[in-house]
Amino acid sequence: MDIHLPKPIHGWRALIGEVGIIVLGVLIALGFGQLAETIHEGTIAAQARDAVRAEVRENLWWLEYRGQREPCIRQRLAQLDDLLARARLGERSAYRHPAARQDHDVAMAGECAGRTRQSLFRRRAAHARQHVLYDR
Repeated sequence: MDIHLPKPIHGWRALIGEVGIIVLGVLIALGFGQLAETIHEGTIAAQARDAVRAEVRENLWWLEYRGQREPCIRQRLAQLDDLLARARLGERSAYRHPAARQDHDVAMAGECAGRTRQSLFRRRAAHARQHVLYDR
């Protein structure tokens, strides 16, 4: 096997050529590093956009849910207000309110909550179709 040892550089022209090759290699490496960083930042930005879109979708769903429940909540609060007003006056009431229960849906049980729940599921499916716009 024939091994060639490096030869000393003879002249300035050869030295500049060697340095130029090294500088060119470093510039190529820096360029590829910048390209990789740009791709990575683009991926992070896309993930952030997806997260914001998902949060907007969820917030819109909760707004609609609350809007549908609002009449029922107002009705229950009016009933409780009436009950408390009667209690302050010392009147007895045969009305029994499930306010002591922990489950919100149980407290909102009845015809109003049933209508709202059915409507909510239909409208949630419609929202899922409408929010395709946010996925763009």
